[in-house]
Amino acid sequence: MVIKMNVPKLRFTGFYGDWEKTSLKKLSNEISYGMNSPSKEYDGKNAYIRITDIDENTGRFNKN
Repeated sequence: MVIKMNVPKLRFTGFYGDWEKTSLKKLSNEISYGMNSPSKEYDGKNAYIRITDIDENTGRFNKN
């Protein structure tokens, strides 16, 4: 009898054991970015690309 374990073939250091199925609701306190959510201010470190930063006609990034 072969027991199939739910373990990925490639693993990052520090992870072990079987994968567990869960929901995003259990992993997150809130979803704060997406449709109808205000954009985030630039924190001086991380840059954010919003859907409005992409030109509808060309599909290119608009720096303005």
